[in-house]
Amino acid sequence: MGIIRTMESLKAEMEEIKTMITQTIQRKPGEDLVASQAIESREKVVCVTSGVSYLGLSVAGELLLRGYHVRLGVENEEHMEKLGEMEVFASVRHRVQVVMAKVMEVESLCEAFNGCHGVFHTSAFDAGGISGYTKHLAELEAKAGENVIEACSRTSSVRKCVFTSSLLACIWRPTVSSFGPAIDESCWSQESFCRDKKIMLLFNYEKFYEILVIHLSAHEMFASGLLATVNVAKVAKAHVAAYEEMSRGAAGRYICFDKVIRATEDAVELQQQMKIAGRLIQFTQDALPLYDLRNAKLRKLMSVYRQCTHTTYL
Repeated sequence: MGIIRTMESLKAEMEEIKTMITQTIQRKPGEDLVASQAIESREKVVCVTSGVSYLGLSVAGELLLRGYHVRLGVENEEHMEKLGEMEVFASVRHRVQVVMAKVMEVESLCEAFNGCHGVFHTSAFDAGGISGYTKHLAELEAKAGENVIEACSRTSSVRKCVFTSSLLACIWRPTVSSFGPAIDESCWSQESFCRDKKIMLLFNYEKFYEILVIHLSAHEMFASGLLATVNVAKVAKAHVAAYEEMSRGAAGRYICFDKVIRATEDAVELQQQMKIAGRLIQFTQDALPLYDLRNAKLRKLMSVYRQCTHTTYL
């Protein structure tokens, strides 16, 4: 889950992604050409929720580079018009469709998903920044997640779902020390603790199609050595790799991160970049490496994926 910022910020983000996509397509013309040969396959038609979020646009861009037809789900006419005006995917517009996909309405989602083989749920709400993320908004996020899963189960064409979650789905317990030193995909937050603390998480939503959860790590776990960051381009690639590797056995949860923030100066820099100084991280000294945050499962998947795609385009 994520947070959409102001329309001015959104426009700047779209321009950045537009540039990134254009440059990448220019660098790798062969990939898009070869992948497009199988475009009629229904497995190449997918829907990405929150088509105006930074992550949603990045995932869509990576999918387009891999030859997919992408439906960008948006919440309202304003976002639909903005996408049209900015022409984010002008160079591949024949493979992009903007559709209404209101995450609080199951029927709207079913209509958007109909005919798609896969769904990437990256939905985000406009919270007006970290300080605007309230209990009510958290409840809406959880309900939106439930609706997406329900819509997937109702839509006969949908066979795969990649669901973007948070590292916090792995580590919320009365004390983090309830775990051993290693934190990986086998770790689950304690449901009763989350309910007591009004922390809204999603549990047990595997139904009649494959679902894969990507955990993004970016929250106030600095003190325990669990605050991590990741580049959005890497996240997008991980989403697409996981989706494609499902046919070869990929399943379950994958933790995605680049760097664990342990030095105070790095934490300060992160806060400055996010423009939330003093509101996300409170610290007085470097974090101690109490825990070992691991992403070996994702690294193995990405290694196999690179080998497979290299063979495909050789």
